[in-house]
Amino acid sequence: MKLVFSNEYINLLVILVGMIVILDITSRKAAAKRALRFGNFTTLEKVIGRKLIQPDIIPMILRILAVTLMIIGLSDPKLIYEQDVSEAEYVIALDTSSSMTAPDFYPNRIEAAKQVVSSFIEDVHANIGLITFSGEAHVKSSVTSDKEKLLHIVENITIEPPAGTAIGDALIGATTLFTGRNTTRIIILITDGQNNAGTPINETLPAIKRNNITVYTIGMGSNVTINVTLPSSLYGKNATYAIPPTLDEVTLITIANETGGEYNRAENTTSLQEIFKSTIQRKTTTLEPTFYIMMGAVLLLILEWGLEVTKYKIIP
Repeated sequence: MKLVFSNEYINLLVILVGMIVILDITSRKAAAKRALRFGNFTTLEKVIGRKLIQPDIIPMILRILAVTLMIIGLSDPKLIYEQDVSEAEYVIALDTSSSMTAPDFYPNRIEAAKQVVSSFIEDVHANIGLITFSGEAHVKSSVTSDKEKLLHIVENITIEPPAGTAIGDALIGATTLFTGRNTTRIIILITDGQNNAGTPINETLPAIKRNNITVYTIGMGSNVTINVTLPSSLYGKNATYAIPPTLDEVTLITIANETGGEYNRAENTTSLQEIFKSTIQRKTTTLEPTFYIMMGAVLLLILEWGLEVTKYKIIP
């Protein structure tokens, strides 16, 4: 949340504050001279129990605050704040092919992606579904608001057979997980490869567009060949010891552009986090608090006047 306003009257504010300070000092000196006309100044102070000339600057501060609020009120103030679009639904499609074990992210691509996905689930206020894909798609959860369930599922995601990267199948599967048509529906696709198994992308896109689904595509990985160590359970199934750059950015860009989304390349965990944040659908609400600002200025002036005629009144 932030308050924005025009700087058009900043010079006027400086002049008025300066005048307030000068007038305050001048008026206090004049009042002091009047008070000194009493025959027994010291005795009078003892009788009333306080100094006749009050050194407190609270009234002056209140005047300055009141004038500042008035200038802000004249400067077209707007109170702007953002909040998540509560009607949005997300499906996260995460690549679980063997190349996601590459260690160019810490500790590797899939674990880094899981950490970022978990943070996204915790932070965003919306319903979320999960699907993973290697050579075929694996539905993990339909769209739900149960964060605990989703976090548990993400924690247990691992590399999955069969070999390959079925991006088209993942998109088709993700499309079936949304619960309603009157919502903003978003797929966040995370992959480090290219569609080399299952449904061709050109057969997938019409269904996504027909259902008004926006796809944000995220490409993970560096542009160099990376040697990896694979668990024995993957030998001969979905395994490779050296992972060359296979990211098909052209296809990912096409998917994003065709569906009104955006493609981003992540080469480290920090950039992946920032990309995820950019996918959150937010709405901006703008309020014009001029009336309340002016009322605040009036109340400060009333308070200042009350103090001047009571606690800080100078005699005579």
